[in-house]
Amino acid sequence: MAAIANGLAAYLPQSAAGTTGFIPIISTFFMFTLYAAPALRMAALQKLRTITVATHESIGIGEDGPTHQPVALASFFRALPGLRLWRPADAEEVMAAWQYAIEGEAGPSVLCFSRQAVPLLEGSRRDGATKGAYTLATYPADSSTQAPRLVLVGTGSEVALAVSVAKKLAAQGIVTSVVSMPCMELFDKQSAEYKRQVLPSNKALVVAIEAWSSFGWARYAHASVSMHTFGHSGPQADLFEMFGFGEENVARIVSDFVDRHSSDLPGVGEFEELLLGHVTH
Repeated sequence: MAAIANGLAAYLPQSAAGTTGFIPIISTFFMFTLYAAPALRMAALQKLRTITVATHESIGIGEDGPTHQPVALASFFRALPGLRLWRPADAEEVMAAWQYAIEGEAGPSVLCFSRQAVPLLEGSRRDGATKGAYTLATYPADSSTQAPRLVLVGTGSEVALAVSVAKKLAAQGIVTSVVSMPCMELFDKQSAEYKRQVLPSNKALVVAIEAWSSFGWARYAHASVSMHTFGHSGPQADLFEMFGFGEENVARIVSDFVDRHSSDLPGVGEFEELLLGHVTH
């Protein structure tokens, strides 16, 4: 399927921007893009504009079990030069991902979508999403004159979780910003000034929340709330609770992390995985 898409994209004449009147779109569960990886790699190598719609992309896949839950797969695609891996948080960011995949830099895009429904988030922006990451909101809402002590970075369905956790921590007196990072590669291309504005890691603690492997997050955060095992078979809500992504648990472990670093910021090589050992199977 992916190789056929490459053939179509390569056969049709392209402009200097890599656009044609025809863009091949393919779709499967995110886990099964592993079978398509060689062809997607060739699309990146040849700068072929193809779009892969990758559904069922986290532990929220439900009853299909650990074989279908791609907890480590994003690390490969994020490391692949020229391929944009998107994990949009809501419908507004989905539109940004589609628009960039069609009109942006030439090359393949993989759009990762959750099985479960996600809310439309207050503060989500297409222009922010096309920069790879942006500040969604800061809590409490009246803290505009205070610099955040904590920045929670989320992707996909976990951005809504980050918002809920930020509100709980704000009620404890911890000024917290929420950043949505739907596309790491595009964020990496922004100016140093913009990146420092979104992730002020020399002034605030930064914690990533993503129901995938933590690999790669040490580039952006001091700690993460991430997966350390394969997934499991069960209802989506139960799985998030089981693996430690429940709202109460995330708020507790992040609050503990902030308390432990009340007077310092972690240095290089001190990245912490806050759910390590939570589930042992």
